[in-house]
Amino acid sequence: MKAKKRSAKRIPQQPVSDPDPFLPDLEPQQEADNQPTHNLFATMWETSERTYSDQTGAFPIQSSRGNKYIFIMYAYDANAIMVQPIKSRQAKTITEAWIKCYKQLNSSGYAPILHVLDNEFSSVLQEAFDKYRVRYQTVAPYKHRVNAAERAIQTFKAHFKSGLATCDPDFPATEWDRLLKQAEITLNLLRSSRRQPHLSAYEAVWDKFDFLRTPLAPPRTRAIVYVPTPKRRTFGFNGKIGWYVGPALHKYKHYTFYVPSTFREQETDTMDWKPKKIVFPSTII
Repeated sequence: MKAKKRSAKRIPQQPVSDPDPFLPDLEPQQEADNQPTHNLFATMWETSERTYSDQTGAFPIQSSRGNKYIFIMYAYDANAIMVQPIKSRQAKTITEAWIKCYKQLNSSGYAPILHVLDNEFSSVLQEAFDKYRVRYQTVAPYKHRVNAAERAIQTFKAHFKSGLATCDPDFPATEWDRLLKQAEITLNLLRSSRRQPHLSAYEAVWDKFDFLRTPLAPPRTRAIVYVPTPKRRTFGFNGKIGWYVGPALHKYKHYTFYVPSTFREQETDTMDWKPKKIVFPSTII
């Protein structure tokens, strides 16, 4: 049987209309004659590489660890709000908090070149700027709107207070600073990175958050925390009263609890939730 010869006749193609020259062509179409071209297409964004910082007013209650204020740093490119508890507004304390935030941004590729802050700052903080080669500028007095950290403070305070409003009223109020880490995580998970819009602000600065590996719970929830057998005394109880304060980021499917009887935090994956108002879902066997 003879094979059929393919027709050499060229199939006409519909002409492609020229795109609007004033609009960026993000999805260019191939030319009708399928000829190679030397046109290049790229998507570019402008980075500011700047950060802002300021401190909140004093919290109504001083924590058991001596913290009374909250240091806020706002990273513009990442659109992230970073939080550090501080004991005072002294130069050394503020500088240590700024360095912690800077190192985190530097490790994720969001290190700032310019830092904006209030007109009151110390020589100790200036030395830190010089050490890490960060330029700084101060805003004019009484013009708080120029410092973007002021808006970040309002956003964080609203988020943090909403979490406190749903907490168990029996939670020791002097441990409020232990709740800041989860508030920082949940707030930045809700925000998109300005440089990488497909990522959350948390993923851009810290890492991808996996709820299956690192579960979360309502802050300040009461629970019975399991005590392992080797750490249990003779006729000791199998569990202790604890309060959920945040996730255990470096342990698989663990929670972090504050145990008042030991005045310490304990990371565990075995507990029995005892919520005051919100009923947790349970498995019926």
